[in-house]
This record gives sequence, structure tokens and C-alpha cells, in this order.
Amino acid sequence: CLLISAICLLAAVSGQGRTRRPRTTKHPERPTSTQHTRPDPAAGARVAEWYEKQLPGLPIEQQNYYQFDVMLPEGKQANSLPTETFKTRLWPGGVVPYVFGDEFTELETFLFNHAIWQFNTQTCIRFVPRTKEPYYITLEKGPTGCWSYTGRYTNN
Repeated sequence: CLLISAICLLAAVSGQGRTRRPRTTKHPERPTSTQHTRPDPAAGARVAEWYEKQLPGLPIEQQNYYQFDVMLPEGKQANSLPTETFKTRLWPGGVVPYVFGDEFTELETFLFNHAIWQFNTQTCIRFVPRTKEPYYITLEKGPTGCWSYTGRYTNN
């Protein structure tokens, strides 16, 4: 998700005219929580409107996911991440296989590759093109905005 966030930030005007984050909508089955555990088409529509109208702030601020771009697993609260669960979510050796969706333009693919290069050269995380790995991330455009689970998940 950091990679996706970095791309969103590259495309945005840095910090000028920031607006308040929109109110979150409550998960229908967890009325006490305002953190999303399912993709939300309304979030994607707000991001698309932000780009279309060149609104102030950052595109990621138009979403209402936990910390703007984190999708929480079903049944988890924003402040709960048991240690035993967390260990299974780590990418072995910090290596994260990835695949691109087909919907990106040449410029978007270039920007993603540049962000990947920055992560690979300036952090301990290594993004590598997927070969046969069972766990990997998919970088794709979708109607629900920019979001990701934290760590390694089977439904990438």
C-alpha cells in the first residue's frame, strides 16, 4: 500500500489547499466502527472527482478507509493486530512479488516502476515481478479507490 500511496502522492500537488478528510461511513455490520472492511465504490468516485475537478488536497484524502488507504480484515478493529497474526502477514525476507493490471497507461507504468526502484534502493523492502509465488500483490485500477490490506494476504 505504501507503493500505491507513493504514486498517489507523486500525482498530487504537495500540501497546498488541504481539505478536511470526508466523514467515514459506518460498516453496516459493525455500527460502532467507522473503518472499512470492504471495498467502497463511493471512495473511488470521490477520487475520480478529485482528479476530474482538480480539487484541493490529496487524492488519497478523498477516501474513507482506515488511515486513508488501509483495508481492515473482517472482524478486526482499527487498533487490534495480535502479534501471532502479524507474523503470518510478513513478507518473507521483505520480498514482495507483484503483477500489474492491464489498465495502466505507459506513463502510469513508468511511475510505478520508478516508485518500485526507489523502494528497492532506499528501503529493506524488495518488490520483484511475480513468477510462480502463491502470495503476491496486484497493482490495479478499480472503482473502489486506492487501498490495500496490510501485509501478506491470500486474496492479494
